[in-house]
Amino acid sequence: MPSTLLEFPVPLLELTPEQLRQEAEIVTDTEEAVDNPQCERKQHLTPDVLHTSWRPCHPDRPQEPRKFWAASDVGVFITFDHFRLPDSFVAYDIDPPGGSRKAFFHWLYKKAPEVVFENVSNKEGGELDERADFYEAAGVENYIVFDPDRQLGGEDVYVFVRKKGKFVRSNQMYVPALRLWLTVWKGVYMALESRYLRFCDADGVLLPTASELAARNADERDRAAAERDRAAAERDSAAAERDRLAAKLRALGIDPNQP
Repeated sequence: MPSTLLEFPVPLLELTPEQLRQEAEIVTDTEEAVDNPQCERKQHLTPDVLHTSWRPCHPDRPQEPRKFWAASDVGVFITFDHFRLPDSFVAYDIDPPGGSRKAFFHWLYKKAPEVVFENVSNKEGGELDERADFYEAAGVENYIVFDPDRQLGGEDVYVFVRKKGKFVRSNQMYVPALRLWLTVWKGVYMALESRYLRFCDADGVLLPTASELAARNADERDRAAAERDRAAAERDSAAAERDRLAAKLRALGIDPNQP
């Protein structure tokens, strides 16, 4: 792993034609396996929820939706030799790269991701020191560490916000850059029960995943169909009752259609 950058702000690379050719040769796909199934699920949860249920607005134009890229297990390159592979990140105002570009290049977007998430699977990851130093130097606004087994201390969640160029620990489960709250949720995601870090609103209502939203929509469709069936049954019952009464009147020699 390359050494940590400690100077801030990170100088923006101006690539020469030769460096542009070298950029295409950067290895962005690593052979490292995920730590365990829990970590693999936690990595995918963040982009799943955000791309499914989150619609941020531009801060200067509240009526205009804001473009963003939320990704998991994608490299963040500050220079050719300085990079990390965060569990997930969120970056505003950009599209995911296409073609030969398979990572987040600082010199291409002229900034770092606004928010980075790391999940702790052991004590060797450096989430609260080496990695925190890297993301701080890179210019990340909010850095969140989820430690569900409390391997690094007595906390489940560590939220850091940038103040005067340095990370400062927040005592709130709130991500200012996203204007979203966080909560620790125990449940099933992608067929695996575990403790997950989830986004929610100020009232604690979870932002749904794609599967949760699909299930919710299916339930709503089922309820709507059941309501239509009930209304149709009531109409049929009323029509049958009218026919019964009309037949009874005719048996008594009364025309039910006469006023």
